[in-house]
Order: sequence, then structure tokens, then C-alpha cells
Amino acid sequence: MAAPRVAVVGGGLAGSACASLLAAHGALPTLFDLSKRTLGGRASASSVAVEGVAQPLLFDTGCQFVADGGNDALLSMFDGAGSPIGALK
Repeated sequence: MAAPRVAVVGGGLAGSACASLLAAHGALPTLFDLSKRTLGGRASASSVAVEGVAQPLLFDTGCQFVADGGNDALLSMFDGAGSPIGALK
């Protein structure tokens, strides 16, 4: 039997958690989000390249509680999805 394909609308905390849980149970979720830049919704991060600095600077532009500590599972979920907010851990 083929894995079910599921559309998840919204790449914020709830949508990302939903897609992660669906994938963990064998579904093939596709996440649709308004932002073309990054996942995370109100828990997003932005990176800025600075001349002379090896790695881009990362700014937590959303809910500061996400990067405040104790949220490793949440940050790992975003990291696994390729969102820059995962690098805040």
C-alpha cells in the first residue's frame, strides 16, 4: 500500500509539528506556507551575511521562548525541515 500524501497548510509551530508527526507515522506530508523565506511562522529566524564573517548572523525574529532553552525537540523539528530557526539550538 502506498503511503498517503497529505497537504498541511501553514508552516508555523502547529503545521510543522503536524507534518513532522505525519511523516513519523509513514505519511508523505507536503507543507504549504505563505513565506517563501523560511518555516516557523511567528517562531521564525532570519540570517544575514556579513562581509568578513565566516557564517551568517542568525536573528530570532519571532517568539523568543523558542530559543530560550528547553525546546530542543522543537528546534530539531525545524532543523530537520531545513529552517534556519533550527540552528538556534
